[in-house]
Amino acid sequence: MNIEIDNICEIYTTNENAFSVGVKCYENSKWFVFYNIDPKGVIDGYFVVKKSQVRKKQQNTSYLKMIKMFMLYSDTHSYSKWFSLKKITFRNDIIDQILALSENDGSIITIKSNKDNIIYEGYISVDKDTIHMKCINISNALIFESVDLQKDDIEYIEFLTLDQKLLDYAHRKLSESTGVGC
Repeated sequence: MNIEIDNICEIYTTNENAFSVGVKCYENSKWFVFYNIDPKGVIDGYFVVKKSQVRKKQQNTSYLKMIKMFMLYSDTHSYSKWFSLKKITFRNDIIDQILALSENDGSIITIKSNKDNIIYEGYISVDKDTIHMKCINISNALIFESVDLQKDDIEYIEFLTLDQKLLDYAHRKLSESTGVGC
């Protein structure tokens, strides 16, 4: 996927301890959507963040100059081609769109709730304003709990990332061999 390499930025949220690197691909009055750029300069899924959670965005930092070099380098190597990100045309009802995509594809999604400030990762089904999630343990790829989240409490989503695809693959293969289903 080709993106404008000069548009990458550091995104600082209300979480003081971290920032993300991405390229904005959509925004509406409430949300930003970014292509996620991992520390190796590879486009690795999407993340969505509530605008009210973004403290600042910075461009042209020394870190981003290095990431740009990583991106240029990875574009010339075949390993960058084995993971291709699904291209999405986002709509104004972005949260409903992403939740439906994840539910219909049966893919893993990561959601941070502002109600309890916990990050949940797993498979979802949606019932009006409630998201039912079977949470997956990232250390063994097994379902370990079910939670109900409210759409209005979402402040951050990651989806279609390489880590999620690998975790989904491991979970499905382990489920086949143990008989424990999704």
